[in-house]
Amino acid sequence: MLSAIKIGKVAEGWAILGTHISPHMISTILSRGRRCNLWLDPDRGGEAAVARYIRPLRARGVEVRIIRSQHDPKLHSLDYIKETLHVPALQG
Repeated sequence: MLSAIKIGKVAEGWAILGTHISPHMISTILSRGRRCNLWLDPDRGGEAAVARYIRPLRARGVEVRIIRSQHDPKLHSLDYIKETLHVPALQG
């Protein structure tokens, strides 16, 4: 949850709390756009578990990018999170 909150400071972030993506979350992703970043915990082999959700999303045109880092997002700086998620810097 803390990682989702920290990501939420620079982009929309949800905690899936494990490797199960609910049907509601899948439909929300499909309705929101064509891009989704999935930031997995560094200490788990979650890629195989979430693959069953990624394939149908990609089949419906959603660009899904899996992100792995040495630490959970909650331990990274906001600048690192922005850079990793490709969030543009604010002009001003």
